Amino acid sequence: MNDQIKKDVRLLCVTVINERYLDDVLLAMTSISGGRITMMETFSGYDNLSQSIPMFGEFLGMGSRTYGKVLMTCTQEPEPVEHFIELLTAAGVDFVKEQIGEVYDIPLGSAVLLDEE
Repeated sequence: MNDQIKKDVRLLCVTVINERYLDDVLLAMTSISGGRITMMETFSGYDNLSQSIPMFGEFLGMGSRTYGKVLMTCTQEPEPVEHFIELLTAAGVDFVKEQIGEVYDIPLGSAVLLDEE
């Protein structure tokens, strides 16, 4: 077996729609991942469609959120969502009550990860 391939890896994916809590989410994910976090900026489908195709201009602002960040990290932790929520709770942040976003835990089986330094 190739030593570079890690087994039982999980992808922790967090969507952040409440910008006020981005730093808290980043700190919690850093604790889980050792600092290897990928962050992408997102836009709502309606806003993207209305800006790129003028005839869909009326879709602009149809109740969708325009701000969003998607943060992803790989971990071998068996219950990353529970640990993530516990870290935020310990910091005084209620992920659900504050409507910060959504959290997904996706089993990958195996992955090639950068070595921790």
